[in-house]
Amino acid sequence: MPAFPWTLQFPPLTLDAHLLAPDSYAPLPPNVDIQPAMSPSRTTLEPLKPLVLICSTPVSGHIIPMLTIAEQLVSRGYDVCFVTGSGYRPRVEAAGASFVSVEGYGDFYDLTSWDLDPSWPEGKKHLEGTDCFIHDLVHIFCRSIPSQHHALQTALGTLASKHPGRPTILLTESLNFAAMPILHGAPGLRPTGYIVIGLNPMMLSSIDHPPFGSGLPPDASPAGRAQHAVANAAQRETFAAAQSSYAEALAKLGAAREPETFLLDALYHLPDRFVQMCVPSVEYPRSDAPPGLRFSGGYPNGPKDPFHPRPAWWPEVVAAKAAARKLVFVCQGTVAMDLTQLVVPTMAALAGREDVLVVVAVGRKGASLPPGLEVPPNCRVTDYVPYDEVLPHCGVFVTTGGYGAFQRAVRNGTPLVVAAATEEKPETAARAAWAGVGVDLRTGDPSVEQLRRAVGEVLEDGRYKARAAELQREGAGFDPMDVVVGNVEELAAEKAALRTPPSETTPANPPTSHQQPPMVTSTAWGPEAEISPADIHRYQNIPPRCVLTRISPSWHRVRGVVEMSTTGMLDLSRGTVGLCVLVVLAVSTLSRFFLASCRPRNFPPGPRTVPFLGNITQVPKSKGFLKFHDLGATFGSIIGLKLGSQNFVILNNYKHVRELFDKRGSIYSSRPRTYVANTLVCPGDIHLLLLPYGPAWRVQRRVVQSLLAVNRVDAVLPVQDAEATQTLSDLLRDPAGYYDHVRRYTTAVVLAAVYGVRGARFDSPNVRALYAAQDDFTAVLEQGATPPVDAFPFLKMVPAALAGWKRRAARVRREQMGLYLSLVAGTRERIREGRSPDCFLGEMLRDQEKNGLDDEHLAYLAGNLMEAGSDTTASTLLSFLLAMIKYPKEFRKAQEEVDRVCGPLRSPTSEDIGRLPFIEACMNETLRWRPVAAGGVPHMLTKDDTYQGYHLPKGTVLVANTWAIHYDEDEYENPADFAPDRFVREKYGTRDPVDESADDHRRVLYGFGAGRRVCPGQRLARNSLILNMAKIAWGFDLSPGEGEVDVDVGTAYTDGFLIAPKKFPITIRPRSERHAAVIEEEQRRAEPFFAKYAA
Repeated sequence: MPAFPWTLQFPPLTLDAHLLAPDSYAPLPPNVDIQPAMSPSRTTLEPLKPLVLICSTPVSGHIIPMLTIAEQLVSRGYDVCFVTGSGYRPRVEAAGASFVSVEGYGDFYDLTSWDLDPSWPEGKKHLEGTDCFIHDLVHIFCRSIPSQHHALQTALGTLASKHPGRPTILLTESLNFAAMPILHGAPGLRPTGYIVIGLNPMMLSSIDHPPFGSGLPPDASPAGRAQHAVANAAQRETFAAAQSSYAEALAKLGAAREPETFLLDALYHLPDRFVQMCVPSVEYPRSDAPPGLRFSGGYPNGPKDPFHPRPAWWPEVVAAKAAARKLVFVCQGTVAMDLTQLVVPTMAALAGREDVLVVVAVGRKGASLPPGLEVPPNCRVTDYVPYDEVLPHCGVFVTTGGYGAFQRAVRNGTPLVVAAATEEKPETAARAAWAGVGVDLRTGDPSVEQLRRAVGEVLEDGRYKARAAELQREGAGFDPMDVVVGNVEELAAEKAALRTPPSETTPANPPTSHQQPPMVTSTAWGPEAEISPADIHRYQNIPPRCVLTRISPSWHRVRGVVEMSTTGMLDLSRGTVGLCVLVVLAVSTLSRFFLASCRPRNFPPGPRTVPFLGNITQVPKSKGFLKFHDLGATFGSIIGLKLGSQNFVILNNYKHVRELFDKRGSIYSSRPRTYVANTLVCPGDIHLLLLPYGPAWRVQRRVVQSLLAVNRVDAVLPVQDAEATQTLSDLLRDPAGYYDHVRRYTTAVVLAAVYGVRGARFDSPNVRALYAAQDDFTAVLEQGATPPVDAFPFLKMVPAALAGWKRRAARVRREQMGLYLSLVAGTRERIREGRSPDCFLGEMLRDQEKNGLDDEHLAYLAGNLMEAGSDTTASTLLSFLLAMIKYPKEFRKAQEEVDRVCGPLRSPTSEDIGRLPFIEACMNETLRWRPVAAGGVPHMLTKDDTYQGYHLPKGTVLVANTWAIHYDEDEYENPADFAPDRFVREKYGTRDPVDESADDHRRVLYGFGAGRRVCPGQRLARNSLILNMAKIAWGFDLSPGEGEVDVDVGTAYTDGFLIAPKKFPITIRPRSERHAAVIEEEQRRAEPFFAKYAA
């Protein structure tokens, strides 16, 4: 019988601390380790006490439970080495373990990801929910992988030299990736075995429940699993930045391959064991859980703190039960220390209940309540109290949802009320509710009433206490340290057993049915050890995921791999009907999407589509107008695209805009309804820009047009004069702050015109709030800022906890609504008190009933005027400044014109607007050269139409690509140049004169839109632009700052629906002392005017 030179190996890891020299071998298959052959005569291995190596990220919530494990392992006679940040050395050594410090980036001490992120602006609000978790993953856990890995290698080398021959079992906590490079083929020392300790709710993806972070319960039904598949895919997209940071760290360390496993799943699938520190009943069931999963029953008990005395009122706690008094314990936790979020409202919620004693732990030793806070009579306050001392007496534990606190509550049989918002806490809250042991408030900022109801429900409904008692009894059947120690010993024994010859190990002692095979094992038999086909037949009990690896006679190269995997086997005896339904639904859905993504017959030409996706992959995430302009060279001036199932048409020539938007406005004037804009940010048809063409739009448009009639706009000129005067004063006083001074001007004018108040400074609350809301609004509408949810509606099902784009949209909604309603309320109050000047909103309030607008629609209509008149005008003025330092000859021409008109003794005013043709040409050229809405605002076709032989189906979205129209070389000579003279020579700025009688509906520029949706505030904007450009040219000399002047729209301008110059270096100096004196004097004369607009 022929010999079969095969050896059994089990991926994906290694064995002992054995240094691989990567240049010594041919490339190995992933995770295959070569071991020296053992003598066939050796039949047993001497049992050696395993060494335990613990690696933990230096953050208190992660390291303290691992320190408890280390201390108890030492007390049981184990040699323990602990790898973490240097700040924890004293505590590690006090536990009796040896210490190896992480060096470099990973050596931090309880810092947050905001501290570690150098790009995070000081004072900026921190993220929440999944965004916060992703930021933590990148800056705390992934970027520290190299330093963690190097420290782990140092520790393994030290242990191998001091204790040769002894196995080393690695323990890490559940967000420590120090061993991941080794598991992905990076060269280095390897532990004998690897166990992860789960200190968080399990983050493992599963077909049986939604992704981690959603806060949703499991659902193993066919429909539920189909939804989970979609949500899990969306989670990968959401966590792309973290996955990329993870892969980058592994590559830097020489990983042989990119990680195929999602980083949150890697710590469950790749190690030998995963010990989750809880009872099974508080963790979601998973039919696809890895075989190495174990449960410990809870956290191990740490030593009692002998130095923290009980408070003087402690006897009241002990006597509460006997006195029939219910005890409620509330603690804010040790990370999120804003006591107004949970502690203060809980005290207020229970203040009137004489039958309840409230124990408040502020969270950290030495901490206290805010000064001046009145403590209700039924509350007892301390800085810190151990959970295991207070929880046995409690009827309810009110918590932010830290996992350690949750496990202590379960271990002590205490029901919970959980108010969770950050880190993993929403998942803890969801598990408490799912397990029936608590109430999930689904917010981190509960109201007093929410807390009153929730605490009352738990105290009065005996089922919560009964369930807590059941879980307590379940936990009593576990000793967490026995589970940890047992897994360390079992894993070490399994690794040792795998070194024995096959004839004595596998056939004689096949694994029993209840034994879970290790995930990471390896064996190597000598050249004489051969396996016949009969042997293979006898080894039918070998664990799943085994690999047969052929070894060369020299034992130095791996020649081939045959994989025998049972991971993907499907049991067709169960769930066959559900499977068939899923298949039919999948085929039907895929067919529908495939057909919908195909180009309609006679549709305008465009790039080739991809099945199901259309052209989505070819549309850039930002500044798509540049790509669409370039496509015109290939496909012409009218381009057809498919974004999933949505038909899009790009118009790159003004003639198409004139024919469709201007001449066929009755069917080309609607707006596409998008899920993000119309459902998440502005539900209920409240935003004029987004309204579909119809009665509601007509009512609001009529109101706006009456407010922006010529006589009403010209009445605002005194405001524009005065505010432009202050802009000169601001630039004289603080030229470096030019960016904010320009933005203050545009907002101040609109605030005064719309609300009768002004923003005297950029840091005025209203000005800052407006720009924050406007920046967020334009960012969320930017192409690529959100998934293509309108093309693929199933993405709407992704929970907000996993969809940062949904939470950003909700934040914009809150910002806009809060700002706009507060401005309406303030205007009403000033009108009632008789101290408000005439303003647009005052007129709208007088006619509110006649126009049929409620407060929300009124607030948004006024807010839309403010949006349209602030950011857009400011961007154009900033582009003017940028152009003037790039093209100084044009600026000198502007100065010469204002000097001729105004002289040196006064600055230009609104009365000079009609006498400054070159300044007006500069304005028009700036609007052409750098249009703010460069990509245009989309229109939607409301009925089928035919144009130039092309069929345009109803619902097609059309965009006038303003950038392409303004850069059309057939229309404009050298369009990339800033050349105001083109508008001096010809009204339209074109190469050839325009015959207006033959070219009706031709517009000078298209930055203000076209058709029935054209911007009604053009006159107001133009007045501001001409006035400020003239005043700046009169008062200042402009020159570049340091470095080359960058005007490239791709690098020098922001991304977003509206583009604006990024801050650029510029020197602004008064033209003379006389000019400076005039500026100061005109500012003094404007002050009485400003007083009328004081809030």
